Amino acid sequence: MSDLYLWLKWAHIVSSTVLFGTGAGIAFFFIRAQRTGDVRVIAAVGAGGGRWPMRFSRPAPSYCCR
Repeated sequence: MSDLYLWLKWAHIVSSTVLFGTGAGIAFFFIRAQRTGDVRVIAAVGAGGGRWPMRFSRPAPSYCCR
């Protein structure tokens, strides 16, 4: 196997792990916010939590070509 293939495989595994962990963390905090029953807490977590998945899963050209 070539070194490039192994590097790309490693990068794919690490990046998918980061993406999955980010989604799981956001879901965890949103569930915790919902369990409080406080509308202000739910709104704050929901507003902040919606931006991070978009930043991690958006295609790279959209960062530089706004």
